[in-house]
Parts: sequence; structure tokens; C-alpha cells
Amino acid sequence: MAIGNMDSTNPKKGEPITGTVTIKIFKDATADTATLQGNAKITGPNQDKGPTLTIKYKDTNQEDKCITITLTSTDITKAADGTTVDYGHIFTEGFDTSKVHPEIISPTLMVIVGIAKAWSPQHNLGGSWGLWTQYEKPDWEGGGTVYAYLWHFFDLLMIDGKFRFKVDAGTGFPDPYDPDSGTARDIDTHKSEIQKGTGTNYVHLADEKYFTKFWHLLPSDMYILGNIMEQVYNHTQDDPSYHATGLTMYAKELESKAQTLQQTATSQSTTELANTRDYDIQGNTTPGGGLKEKAGQLRDKAQELYTQADQLETAATGPLADLRAPATALKTAAKSENGDDGLHHAAGQLASHEDGSDGLDALADAVIKKFEAVQGAYDELSKNPAFTANKTNQKVTAVENAYNNLKIIYDWMLNFTKLIKKASTLKSTAGTQSDSTELQATLSAPATTLATLAGLLSTAAGQVDDGTLSTQAGLLATSASKTDSGVDETSLYAKATALQKAPTNYTNATAVIQAFDTLKGHFDELIKLAIQHDKLEKVQSVQNAYVNLKKHYDTMMNFTKIRYYSEQISIQATTLRKGSGDDADNIVKYFESMKHAYSKVTDSDKPKVKAQFEALKDAYDLMLNNVDSQENAAKVLKAKTGKSDKEEGKLRKLAKTLYEKAEALETAAPAGADSNEALKLKAGTTENDGLRKLAKTLYEAAKALSEAMGDDDDDGKEEAQDLADAVGENESSGIRAALKDLHEKGSGANLPTLTKAVRDAYKDTSGEGVEKKFQAIQGQEDIAYASYKSEYQAVEAAWKAFDDLYQANLKQPATDLVTAIGGTDENGKLQKALQELGNLQDTASGSLLTGPVSAVKTAYDNSGRGVKPKFTTLKAKESSYKAIASIRPKYDNVVNSMNAFDNVYRPEELLMDAVGATDGSPTPPGSDPKTLREALYQLGTDKGEDPEKLSELAKDVKKQYGDNWGNDVKGKFHLVQAQADAYAVGSKTGEYAQLLEAWTAFNDMYYGVVSYYKYYIIIIPSIFTVLWTLAYWEGEKAMDKFPPPDDNQRDCKILNVESTPSGTATELTYSIDQNFGPDSHATSCGHKKSVGYYPHFIPPSLMVLVGMGLPLPNLTIVTAVSSFVVIMELLGIVLDLCKSNIGESSTTGLETKTTGF
Repeated sequence: MAIGNMDSTNPKKGEPITGTVTIKIFKDATADTATLQGNAKITGPNQDKGPTLTIKYKDTNQEDKCITITLTSTDITKAADGTTVDYGHIFTEGFDTSKVHPEIISPTLMVIVGIAKAWSPQHNLGGSWGLWTQYEKPDWEGGGTVYAYLWHFFDLLMIDGKFRFKVDAGTGFPDPYDPDSGTARDIDTHKSEIQKGTGTNYVHLADEKYFTKFWHLLPSDMYILGNIMEQVYNHTQDDPSYHATGLTMYAKELESKAQTLQQTATSQSTTELANTRDYDIQGNTTPGGGLKEKAGQLRDKAQELYTQADQLETAATGPLADLRAPATALKTAAKSENGDDGLHHAAGQLASHEDGSDGLDALADAVIKKFEAVQGAYDELSKNPAFTANKTNQKVTAVENAYNNLKIIYDWMLNFTKLIKKASTLKSTAGTQSDSTELQATLSAPATTLATLAGLLSTAAGQVDDGTLSTQAGLLATSASKTDSGVDETSLYAKATALQKAPTNYTNATAVIQAFDTLKGHFDELIKLAIQHDKLEKVQSVQNAYVNLKKHYDTMMNFTKIRYYSEQISIQATTLRKGSGDDADNIVKYFESMKHAYSKVTDSDKPKVKAQFEALKDAYDLMLNNVDSQENAAKVLKAKTGKSDKEEGKLRKLAKTLYEKAEALETAAPAGADSNEALKLKAGTTENDGLRKLAKTLYEAAKALSEAMGDDDDDGKEEAQDLADAVGENESSGIRAALKDLHEKGSGANLPTLTKAVRDAYKDTSGEGVEKKFQAIQGQEDIAYASYKSEYQAVEAAWKAFDDLYQANLKQPATDLVTAIGGTDENGKLQKALQELGNLQDTASGSLLTGPVSAVKTAYDNSGRGVKPKFTTLKAKESSYKAIASIRPKYDNVVNSMNAFDNVYRPEELLMDAVGATDGSPTPPGSDPKTLREALYQLGTDKGEDPEKLSELAKDVKKQYGDNWGNDVKGKFHLVQAQADAYAVGSKTGEYAQLLEAWTAFNDMYYGVVSYYKYYIIIIPSIFTVLWTLAYWEGEKAMDKFPPPDDNQRDCKILNVESTPSGTATELTYSIDQNFGPDSHATSCGHKKSVGYYPHFIPPSLMVLVGMGLPLPNLTIVTAVSSFVVIMELLGIVLDLCKSNIGESSTTGLETKTTGF
């Protein structure tokens, strides 16, 4: 359709945009002649929608049409002077930006910017950056110089949000587009002031005659769309010379700062570990001050669980019959019939221990073992289908609540002892593997290599001759191998040599581990010192030698390391339990070292210690997260909780929202996996919904695999075709036909028959169906389909998506999540726990405070039964939820609500996860980095031989830092910042200040790397591009067709319009969304469908002027400049300017000129 002669005569704010339209409807995209023609009109857009397009035509067949939108150079006129405007150079003169024609402009690529023309101001706002530069304008209309303002004007607009213009009278050029001006303006001589504190900053304009034509008054409030500069910056990342070079140079420093940040965030959870000793034994004769009381509480809760399990056992008939045996087992584990066994007895023995007598260790061990028996019995009960199906039964609920209350008490006690026991078990298991597979004669060769590498590191460290670094380098050299008088006997070289001679000796092996840990400490200190004094290049050879050493060390004796570190954890925990030590960070250090060693164990060997390692990890996590006696941390959580469920940004309101969204999903999701109702809902309402859409994709993939194969007798070709046939070419055959019939006809008496047809098409009584057809090709990737791997993998992925949805029970995960969140009257559930915590007096302390906090933490993450694990289970079925159009938005609401809750509940953990715990390559190899430290490691260790790869690695760093829609370090840090008030309430300002300090150190270094490049490759080219574009539009240059039109972009654009029930036989009304949304495109018109492809104006490769937000003064700018809104076509000049050589900078007074362009 051609849009002609739009009325743009200075439209006022709120005035509708109208125009006449000619409609041409073609049979298809390749047709040359329109089959129908008609008329239409466009009325102004509503606040939230695009304009309404009413089409009148003769065809009464209301089916989708491919409508061709064609704009020519005469279709749009400027009413001010009647001249035509080439559609790539449209001016939206003087109206509110919300009224810009959305059917012409796509905001995803179009940039609408208010410019106060050729800026060349002076300022004294501080900083060392230059203020202006000059650019010799091409001789298009005679000689002249255009001065461009280089300061962060655009950033100011983003921060201030709006800007205003005030015009003073003068003499000079008139404004032909301002009918109310009444006067001319002398722009060349006028100056206006920008007030800032005690300083005065002047704005004065350069040669105006080239731009007068484009002036126009803005409305008083004009909002800038997008960040002004960022996309220019992103574009320049394609050339690695800009950012990759700088980031590579500082990658190691950035890693160090990121590590400091991560460790500081971690310390908020670890500095108070030792406070858990109060509810533990402190030796074989001495209990902690609160342990006996806790043991008594545990005994009482065991009795309660016994009672409720006994009642369930008695009631286990009918639908509960399958629960009788597991209820009996749970009852017995809680308390034996005669009372002399079970958790009740063990807890009672501990509670009644006589002070000063021995035997505490055995009593504590008995409590741990008996609770684990209870936990195992409850797990068996809770996973029974009858338990799940009868969650609303009072007897079932009573058992669940009794168990949860028991576990709350247990999780608060004996945590050092649990750690000691689990560490000892892991030590024993790892020791068996260590003795049988590592401490053998074959260890001599790796030990020899380790000694050699230690010697090389010692040599490299000994050659550091910088006065600032030499002392620390000497310590490293000594710990590695040598002193001035020879080899140091405590060095890694000496210990590795001893191990080489006696490779079966465990003592020798532990001596190597200890020596390496000492060496690593000296190396870390040296690097820290080098960074502090900007002398990293002085220790480059040391870094290289250390990397080689550590890489080899990581391949050696990992079971032995696990054995050693678990032993150290047990020793440290025993020390802390006794109260004779306060350095709980040692446990953290040893556990992290052990976890690293475990990560280096091969996948085939991990199962040998996996169960013991995970048991220790559970005990460690429990101790780490235990906040009993940590009243400051408890106060922080209370402050986050809120006093009511109506308090914005607080956990109670967020939990309520999550509950409501989960309930909505539960209601919408079908019950069961294979029920008639579930199967009908999963079938989908259209060919592009649910199983019908996934079946279509599966057919296309199977057909493509078959056709990709050559001869008909190729192995696997027939099987691929059989799968395609079983699925169906269209919805008239195969399982696709059955799914369509199920949706369209599956009601009443027909429903069982039609669902059976779907089940039979999937797998009938003889085993035939699409499942069997897929199984015929499954696993043949490296055999029949070795030459067609990509096609095979597409089939496998399509089948997985289809089968996952077919098999999925979508209601149960939602039900489980709703149950875990619970109502405000359900004990042991999240909402109830938050309510009790929030209702506490602000003066609450001791167990009155820490008890409710523990209840919240338990309800959130309760060994698979809390809110978080239930949400994780639900999210694992994301592809299935999203495959059904009616369920997709409800699932998204649950995810968004859970994320909002986590953002307040655990922002520190989210920050730690985003930074990353270690420096290393992503897993699996070749995958994208998932943390900032992984991205930095990749960039810092790249050899720079492939510029394109280097550029991509630099992009990864930027993405992990702050360019990933909030899922990045910067975004997660802001979440922590948002809880500053809560930290203050909990007296956590000290730890928070440390976190701020670490962030500032890292952030300053990051911006130190990128700011130079941003200045020269964003600000300067962007302003030049504005000036160039304006000059390009001046005079006849707008008609010179430079650069040549892009046929792909300026050809017909296809918009799919779909009939609405409100239409008549000859008149239909359509609503066109502003961005030509993804569901608006025709599916078979033969043109590209990308949302970003519709704009006719800007090459998609050049998305510009959408920028950064540097911290700048909050100023209101008042200038003496008329302005305009312009829709810019920014051309290849940006690319050219980005590659220009930057000259030297010189500063004189308030002005800085940059030469070299």
C-alpha cells in the first residue's frame, strides 16, 4: 500500500495524525499485478498502540493478506513549503515524539534525538577530557569549518531526563519553520549561560547557515529515547583495536579486583561461622551453652512426628492405603515402640547428659544418625504418589508440618559436629582411592615434572629486579626452590623431589600440598603488589611460569588433596567447636581448596567419592548459612521482610505475589501428563501452538534429514522419512492430524476417542507410532548420520521438545511450588514464616529473632522441599510451559516473581555468582563464559592471534560486566546497593562498606580501560555524524543518492494483517502495533521477517546514538538555541570516523582542542 500526502502542517500536541492510503492486495509476494484495490484512512495513534488502519475492499474472503507497503519519494510532503521529502529523510517537525508515525518508523532502529545544533561550548565542569574539536566539512557548499561539541551533552540529557529551550531576540537568520517566532535570531553572536555551582559555563554556536533550515521549536518536555551512545560503542567492538587491546592489557588486574569483590561479598556469610558453637558439643565432656535445650526441643518434635505418623498409619485406608508402610517406617524412626531407640531416645539422651561426664561425642553422633534415618523415611513417604495426591488431607498435612518443625530444630544444632563427621567419612573414602590409584610408583614422573616447574618459577622470580617487588619475589623464589645458599628444604622443589623418591608415602604427598599452598600465597601477594604499583609487566615471566606449574599441579593427586583438605576441615571444625579458635575462614579456605580438587577429578572417577563429598558439602552449607546467634544478619533479613504484605519491595509482598502467580499457573496447567484434558490443552489451539507447532517442527527436521541424504538406499534415509510420515506433512495426516482433530472436535463424547487417536499415533498397543519411528534413528548420529550431523541434531532437538511436552505433568510442579510458599496460616511455609518474622518487634533479639529467621530460611530452601528447589523443578520444564500459548504468560509471571523475590532475599549470592568463584575457562570447553571472571580469564590468556576472536572475547567481558539486561555484575551489584538500609539496620554497614570499596576499586579500573576508547570512538564520531547528516540534507545533496539505496531494505516490506470479528464483509479494521511485532508478519510472503528489518531508513548494521550513562552533574540546561527533532539516517561516515587516527591533545585554559582528524 502506498501512504500518500500525510498532513504534517505543524501538528499540535494531541492532534491526530491523518493520511490517505491506497491499498493494493496481491495474491502472493511474487505477483506483479494487484488482484484487489481499495481505499483506507489512518487515524491518530492511541497512547499505547499504533494508528488504526481501516481497509475497504471488495473481497469478502476474510483471510490473511500479504499487503505490500511501498513508499516513494513523492508520497510524503512537507506542508510548510509543499516540497516532497524522500522517505529516508522525513522530518517530524515540532510534534510530540509520541506522535511520530509508528507505521513508518520502527523505534528499534530509528533514533529520535533533540539536538541543539552545532555545539561548540566551553565548560569547567572538571575532568581532563577535551571540550571541542574541529572537523573540516567537505566542500559541498563552499568552504567553512564546523565546530562540534565533544562533551557528554547526550549523557546529561539521559540523566536529567528532559531539557528546555529559551529564545532571546536578536538579528540574523529567520526561522522559517516557527510561525510564532516573529523575530530573527543572531546565532553567531549569541551566548547563554549554564549555571553550575560557583562556575559559569558558556555555550556559543558555530557557523549556523548550514543548519538554519532545520530549526524547529520543541515541546517544553522532550524525552530522549534510549541511551545515547551505546550502540556506536557496540558497533566499534567489531574492530578489536578499540577495546580488546585495552581490556587484554588490564585483564589480570580486572580479575584481581573481581576476585576481591567476590571474596568481600562472601565474607558477609562467613565471618561469623564460629558463633554456631553454642548449640554444639565443645568436646567429649562439655556441651555448648544452648545445646541441651535444643536437644530437648528436638526430642519433643520427634515425639510430635511420632504421633502424627502413627495417626496417618491408622488412617491409611482407601486412597491413603499405600502410605501405611512408609508411615510406619517414619514413626519407628522417630521413636521406637518401647522408647529405647529412634531419634526421640537419642535426643533425650543428649538433653539429659550430666555436665562433666564423658560420652558426648557418641551421643551427638547418635542424634545425627537417627535424624538421617528419620529424613530417609520421610523422603520415602513424601515421594509416594498417594502422599502427593492427598496433600490436602489433614493427616498428610500434619505429618508434613511435624517433620518440617523437627528439621528446623535439627538444622540449628551440632553443625560443627556434622561437619567433622562428614569430613572424616570423606577423608576415609578418598584415602582408599588415594592409596590405591595415586600414591603409587607412577607418581614419581609427575613429581619430577613438578620439581622442574618449581625450579623454573624460582628462577623467574629470582630475576625480578624491581626494588618495589624484589622482596616479595624473593619469598616466592624461596618457596618454589632456591635461596642464595641453595635449595630451601621447605620449598615445593624439595618436597616434590622427596615425593619422587618415595611416591607411596602419604606424608610426602601432604608436604607437597602444603608447600604448594605456601607458594600460592606468595605468588598472590606478588601479583597484588605489582598491580598496586602498576608494574605487572615486571612479573610477566613469573606469571607464565606459575600458570605452567599450577596447570600441571592440578592434574596430580586430586583424591589425595581431597583426603588432606577434608582432614584439615575436621581439625579446624574441632578447634572451633572447642572454642579455642575464632578463625572460621580457615574452614572456608580448606573447603574451597577441596572443592577445586574435586572439580579436577575426572567424571569417571567422581562417583567414587561423590556421595561423601556431597554429604560434607551439605554439612558445610548448613553451617555456613546458619544464622543462630548471628543477630545482625537476622536483623537484615527482618528489615527486608517488611511489616505487611502491602509494603513495596519487601519480601512479604513479593512472596504474596509469587503465591498468586503460582496459583494462576497451577489453575491453568492441565492435570496429569496423559489425561484427556491435559492432552487436549497441550495439543494447541493453532498450527503454531503447543504440540501441533512442535510436531510441525519435528516433521520439517525429519524431512530435511531425509532429503539431505543422497541415494534412496542410504542407511537411515528411509527411517528419517518414516518418522516424517508418521508425524505428518501437514495437519491432514499423521499425529499432526490427530492433534488438530483433538483441538477442533475434542469435546463431550468425542474427547476420549480423539485423545486415544493421539496416543495411538504416539504409540499404539503394538508399539507403533512416532516414538518408535524416532527410536529407529536415535543414537545413529555417528553411524548412519555421520555426514549429516547438523540435520540429525535438529531432529533430536525437535523430538526432545515434542516428547518433553507430551510427557510433561505441568500442574504438579506448580502445585508443589504453591504448597511450598503456602498461605499465611500454614506452619512451616514461606508466607507464614515471613509473616511471623515481619510482625516481630524491632527490639526482638536472641532466639526470638533468630528462630523466625531460621524458619524463613528453611521454608525457602528445605532439602528439596522448600520454595527454591520447587521453583527449580518447575523451571526445568520451561520449554513445555512456553510451548502452550495460553500458559506461557502465566509461567513468565511466576519466573519474574521468583526473580523479584530473590533480588531482595539473596542479592549477595547473585552478585557472587555473577562475578564467579574461580578464574578459568568456561565449562564445557568452547561454551560462552557464565561469569565475569571466566570472561576475563579467556581474554587475559588469549594470545591475540585472531583479531575477530579477540573482539568477541572483549564483548564477552562487557556483557558479563554490565550489558546483559541486568543478569550481569553491574546489575547484581545494584541489587545489593538497594538493600543498604537493611544492612544499616543489621549493623552490617562495615561489611557493606568493604563491598563498596571492592566494587569501586574494580569499577574504576574497568572504566579506566574503556573510558578512553568511549571518548574517541563514541562521542566524537557521533557528533560528527550528526553534523555530517545535517550537511548531507542541505541543498541538493539530499538528492544525490549517496550512499546507493539498499535494494533489500528499500524493496517491498510485508505486513501480515489478520481479520477481526468486528469487521464486515467489505470493511475490516486492523490495529498495527508500533514495532511491527513478531506475530504481525506474514509467514509465506517470501520476505525477511525480523522486527528490525522493517525500517526503511537505517542499515541494521549501523545502530547508533543509543549510549552510556556516565556519572555527570544533574544540570538543567537553558540555551538560546531553537531546536528540532530529526529522524536521522546515519551512514557509513561513522565507520570511517571510527577508524580515523587520533591526534595529540593539548589543553589551554578552559578549552581543549584535539587535532589529527
